[in-house]
Amino acid sequence: MPIPVQVRVAAVRKKLAPLLENENYPGALQAIQDEIKSGLQEKTLTEEYVASLNGTIFQGEAMQKKGSFAVAGKLFQNALVAFPRDTELTSRAALVPEQLMANIDICAQELMDDGLIAYRAGNLNQAIDIWKQILSFHPQFGPAKTATETAERQLENLRSMDEGKDQDGQK
Repeated sequence: MPIPVQVRVAAVRKKLAPLLENENYPGALQAIQDEIKSGLQEKTLTEEYVASLNGTIFQGEAMQKKGSFAVAGKLFQNALVAFPRDTELTSRAALVPEQLMANIDICAQELMDDGLIAYRAGNLNQAIDIWKQILSFHPQFGPAKTATETAERQLENLRSMDEGKDQDGQK
C-alpha cells in the first residue's frame, strides 16, 4: 500500500528543516531533487524548493564575490541542474538559467586565468589542478579541457626525459 502524499510530504519537510536551518541549501536542493525523481511534484514543496534554490544561488554569489570561483561555480551548477520546470517556481527564482550559466562561465574564466598564471610560472601540477576544478562544475568548458590535456602531456614528457638521464644527470 503506497504512503499517502501528506505523510510523505511531512516526512520530507522534517528531513529538509535542519538542512534549511543550517543553511545547507545545496543539500536541501539535492534532497528535493531526489524526491522529485521518485515521483513527488515540484509544487508540493514550493516554499522549501524556492528557499533551497535561492539560498544556493545567493551562496554562489557570495563565494563569487570572495573570489572562491570553484565553490561558486559548483553552487551555480547545482542550482542550474535543479532548476524547476514549474512556472510558479521559476518566477520566484533569484536568477534564470541563462544568468546561472553566465555566472558559471565567469567562474570558469576566472579559474582559467589563474591556471594560466600558474602554467606560465612553470607550476604545471598547480595549473592542472585549477583547470580540473573548472571541469568539475563545467565539464564542457573547452579551454580547460585543452589546457589540462596539454599540461598533462608536457608533464609526461618531462618525466620521460628525467627517466632517460643517468645518475649524473647525463643522457
